[in-house]
Amino acid sequence: MEKLFSILVAAILTGLFLVSPVMAKSIISNQYEKHELVKLKSLFDDPRPFMDNFVKLSGEENVKKYSHDVEKAKKAWAEVIGFTAPEVVGKIAPEIKPGKYTLDDKSKYPFEKLMPKVIYDRFATPVDTAGNFPEFEIVPTRQYFPHLNVANSTKANDGSAKLAADGYLDYATLKPGYPFARPSGPQKAAQVVYNSLVEYQHVPDNFAQVTIATGFNSNLKKDFQGSGKYYQIKLQNRSKMAPLGDWYDKRAEKAGERAAYYYEATEPRDLYGNAYVNLKYVDPKKNNNFLFYTTLTRRVRKMSSSDQQDQSVGTDVAFDDILGLDQKYTPEVYPYENKIIEETEILIPAYSLDGAEYVDTKNGMQARNIRLERRPVYVVEMNQTSPNYIYSKRICYIDRETNVLLLEEMYDQKGRLWRSMQITWIFVPELGNFNYWNAWQYDHLDTHSTLDAGYEWLPQDMDRKQFSPKRLMRLVK
Repeated sequence: MEKLFSILVAAILTGLFLVSPVMAKSIISNQYEKHELVKLKSLFDDPRPFMDNFVKLSGEENVKKYSHDVEKAKKAWAEVIGFTAPEVVGKIAPEIKPGKYTLDDKSKYPFEKLMPKVIYDRFATPVDTAGNFPEFEIVPTRQYFPHLNVANSTKANDGSAKLAADGYLDYATLKPGYPFARPSGPQKAAQVVYNSLVEYQHVPDNFAQVTIATGFNSNLKKDFQGSGKYYQIKLQNRSKMAPLGDWYDKRAEKAGERAAYYYEATEPRDLYGNAYVNLKYVDPKKNNNFLFYTTLTRRVRKMSSSDQQDQSVGTDVAFDDILGLDQKYTPEVYPYENKIIEETEILIPAYSLDGAEYVDTKNGMQARNIRLERRPVYVVEMNQTSPNYIYSKRICYIDRETNVLLLEEMYDQKGRLWRSMQITWIFVPELGNFNYWNAWQYDHLDTHSTLDAGYEWLPQDMDRKQFSPKRLMRLVK
């Protein structure tokens, strides 16, 4: 059974989301396959931007429908949080200015003061990890902002959200918008974590995605290839797509449903046909309902909290690490004690406006078209209180302006740095959202790396029925 879970999680963890022909009906009308998307832009040896195709994939009318007034959104968000990023960075190593840099400059400037160590170590020629960058451009720090509706909702409901004495959310108090506009007080670290968990960063409330993951051993030889398709619908605190408001429908309100996920996989071959539905709940004490179908057993089973710790076959994350932190945040099963190590600025591949980043396979899997940016961050240490969990702690670098998780480090129970994940998001100003673009994952103990590329677009006809467990039941023969 342990092997079964590992095989299943291998598909789930890295976003291996390719459509399976066993599905009788398309989940949405504007869906795309892997081969269609890589023709538009590949992560490998392809410097073309991806965002030139975003409107084409989503539909021009669909994009216009969910667009907002950018200047109003910028002003509104600055008023809500009390600052803009350009105003609060530039204090550390001010001699490092926007411009182009190469390895010849590494000894000339104190980059180690600005870069987290795992990023500083990647500023190098390839040794044993794919995705190193021997050159990059520092771009001026920009102001980023959510959709105007999110900014307005955050302002209107500021002060509504409450944390219990143990630092976990009283979910009945959660209203649309980010729950904590200006984190403060003795529970500040927990407030920062919750801001990152409410999932306003994606394409408006519903999104569709194809992700392609490629794994490399310590000799930089490809040893894993996976792809797949993934869909999400937000069931609580919708701020962009109808129905707007606290809950998607009466059922979501009654059950306290936060979001639903649906997944289909066909690559690699031994994972072909696997599928899952994951229903998440707002209540910290209510376990998520994660159901999966595997072709190996032709059965639908429920995955437990222990199963979600399994290592992904061929990759460098666990299911709990999707997008950095997908573990159920609860006081009852593997709870955390959080603290803010510091509020600082870092130099990191933060946000892309065009999706032109790529990897050079002819030169040691080096990352190219890399743009770094000074970003104000909270560095949050999440200490695991159970010795039975795979990690002893997580170190999260969460953007103070956007609440987006940029980098995470995971430590094993011996206190060793085990895994790292750095996510590069695409920012879409006219929608006020951050699309998952690519991720660098690294196992520091066995020197294995994974490069993950994501393609997101606006779905047109997504509803609750498409996330029903009945979709899995129909696969059981």
